[in-house]
Amino acid sequence: MILCLKWFTSALWNLLFHPLASFPGPRLAALSNLYQAYYDVYYKGKFVQHLHILHKLYGPVVRVAPNELHFSSPDAYKAIYHSGSKFPKDRGLYSTIDEEFSSFGTWDPVFHRKRRDTMNPLFSRRAVLKLEPSIQEKIERLISRILSSTKEPVDLFCAFRSFSLDVIYDYIYGEGVGAISYPEFRHPIIFGSEASILDNAISRHFPIIGHLVSRLPSFIQARLTPYGVSELVNTLDSRATEFMERKAKAQQSDERETIFTRIVNLEEDVSWKSLFDEGMNLTFAGTDTVANACTVACFHVHSDADILRRLRKELKDVWPDVNTKISYETLEKLPYLTAVIKESLRLSIGVPVGLLREIQPTSVQIMGYEIPRGTIVSTGATFMHWNPDAFPDPHKFSPDRWLQDHNRQLDSYLVPFSRGPRQCIGMNLAWCELYLVLGHFFRKIDLEVRDVSHQDMQNIFYYFVTVLAGGKHLKGVVKGMLA
Repeated sequence: MILCLKWFTSALWNLLFHPLASFPGPRLAALSNLYQAYYDVYYKGKFVQHLHILHKLYGPVVRVAPNELHFSSPDAYKAIYHSGSKFPKDRGLYSTIDEEFSSFGTWDPVFHRKRRDTMNPLFSRRAVLKLEPSIQEKIERLISRILSSTKEPVDLFCAFRSFSLDVIYDYIYGEGVGAISYPEFRHPIIFGSEASILDNAISRHFPIIGHLVSRLPSFIQARLTPYGVSELVNTLDSRATEFMERKAKAQQSDERETIFTRIVNLEEDVSWKSLFDEGMNLTFAGTDTVANACTVACFHVHSDADILRRLRKELKDVWPDVNTKISYETLEKLPYLTAVIKESLRLSIGVPVGLLREIQPTSVQIMGYEIPRGTIVSTGATFMHWNPDAFPDPHKFSPDRWLQDHNRQLDSYLVPFSRGPRQCIGMNLAWCELYLVLGHFFRKIDLEVRDVSHQDMQNIFYYFVTVLAGGKHLKGVVKGMLA
């Protein structure tokens, strides 16, 4: 009886007296966060698409939870995530990621600034150019492995992830994880990462489940853990322990600087948990966006003969002899390759959900609306990337849209790495990887894509990060090496 009375009182407050009571939106959303959970869990990551329906019904601002507003306008995106934004991250969302002591997962602006200051020099353009030979070497091994796979279709989803995983893992720890060399590109960490993404909706909306599971006996936890997750956790655990032990030792003058050597050498109070969380963060962030964009590019380019012909011609004109090397700085000057990459990033959408921010320290005006202090606000990246005013026929893969006179204006709508003070630290590295791996892939490999259709590519799960083609893996049948 007491619980019923408490629920009724809370519902009455949320509907009639809450500071957001005047904002439009579904009444069920105003009553409970379970409204979002229903679409994300039961309908497998469909809340992002449902948001577009809600905005058509209710307008540019929608109340999507008792204390949360979502905006559809690019102007709102810029207001929330601009470079001078002081809005803190929402603790509720980021606590469910369980990376509190990483540069991405922390909501503490002081810790964030300190960790970013530590890592920023390694993600500058200058540092990435210095890393290029290491990336080139991994690409050469990837291309060689794909070209040698002439008997069975190649799992391109895993191949691209293997490449991006080896790049970021080597940069974090100073040695590769061996994903490119792993049989069929099926390294356990790749499947552990994939399983973690699919479980994210449940853990994000029902964090108590994760807390309860963590208190179960280890042998029961092992049975409940998806394939590869334990491998991922154990690897990050051992690496964090290794670098904590190395902290007491002076770095050798000839030792290559990595992300973790820099952290342990510069941060006096670094903890094991901080290294573990940062390793988890960088493993996910360093693989998903690049690999998904490569998968989207591979599917759409090979599905359109004209796009494939134009791209290969541009690459061959600047790179006539495939037995020679080509640099990142050369490839990034190619307009059509650049257009293909931008279009792939636009449609793959690294983090599709709204990155929640809390209005602090006072109320603010967003799009003419007075937003009360303490309100959680966001604009999801799909409302930038699918904006029909900027991108007519937004779900069509069309590199030509980036070759128009308003190219620079379109760039302001492209936000695969977010914007503002919390934007992705690794975007310079990601751009370098994308130019190099796609340049090599389309210049050297002749293949036919398999197992994923255009209809599959429309069936995307929008969890915290994007799961393409309903979880299907894009495959490719290798025909040979291009001259």
